[in-house]
Amino acid sequence: MLRVGFRRGLRSTTAFVSERNVADWGALGRCGSFSSPWIKADVRNFDSRLFSTEASASGTADPGREDIKGDPFVYTAPFGKALRRVKMLSLTSCGFAVAACPVICLLPNTIDSLAGKIGLCASLSIFGIFTTGLLHWFSSPYVHQLKFDGAAARKEIDVKTLTLFARQRWERLALDSIKPADTWRPLATFESQGKLYYIHVDQFNHRKLLKRLVPPAEETPGS
Repeated sequence: MLRVGFRRGLRSTTAFVSERNVADWGALGRCGSFSSPWIKADVRNFDSRLFSTEASASGTADPGREDIKGDPFVYTAPFGKALRRVKMLSLTSCGFAVAACPVICLLPNTIDSLAGKIGLCASLSIFGIFTTGLLHWFSSPYVHQLKFDGAAARKEIDVKTLTLFARQRWERLALDSIKPADTWRPLATFESQGKLYYIHVDQFNHRKLLKRLVPPAEETPGS
């Protein structure tokens, strides 16, 4: 009698343990959570490594080098017309100064000595040429107009600047050749193939293209 009771108790205990284990593992499989904090930490680390691996495998591009698409964009400098007028005025004054040199030398009763006349003519010519050259050096990077076609296959921009004689000049620049300007000159925003260019950042409405031309300080190489 005692033997039969012992066997029945052993069978019931074994069945209870088996059913409890199955239930615990089933709940573990459904919830996907573990009661141990070390196991939870391992699972979180595994998820983070898996997420980073998928992100790197997806080929996420650098934000500063993201593909720029969209409608054609045109940027017009706010002071382009005024700068061209000032440059034409400087060229005109320089021309008058140089042209007046022989007249000053030939006019009688201006300066008694010939050396004084030559010195005056040289001073006028040097001053006119120097101021005109200085204005051109200062304003040559100024971009009067910039055009960008986001639908084009080749990512390029067309920029319009002024020559020494205030004539319009168009240049085509590849976006891959553009980098932030590394110079002490005041009018310089970016450069391409050793030449400087300047745009008004606050007037540039294409944010993605602006980020490509002038990356933020934390995204520039070497920062």
